[in-house]
Amino acid sequence: MRLGHGASRCQVPAKVYFVHESMDQVLPSIIEFLWHCGKELADFFGNVETNTDMQQLLRNCGLCFDWQHLARQVPDNSHVKAFLDFARLLKPITRKWAWPDDASFQVFDSWCYVSLCFYTLYT
Repeated sequence: MRLGHGASRCQVPAKVYFVHESMDQVLPSIIEFLWHCGKELADFFGNVETNTDMQQLLRNCGLCFDWQHLARQVPDNSHVKAFLDFARLLKPITRKWAWPDDASFQVFDSWCYVSLCFYTLYT
């Protein structure tokens, strides 16, 4: 059997074309559904009802006070960094605490040494 110019022996069932056409119709809806799912998850795990600083404070607190890790071994760099970030975020609040006056209690007089002090206390 001889085929003419441009003819092919490959025969594609008509059902393949129908399935392809129906997939073209349904894919935009699937993509939209997945986009909405992603948005819901981002809202759920994102900054819902809390600001960015509070989210960061909670993450750092969870890491720097990870007692399952700290009960077995010394804190690693990620724990120390989380603790220092935790202390930095709390700095504005601690300035309003009822400390004794600066003349009699100069520990927190200058925050430039706090990171080193907190690092030493934490480790």
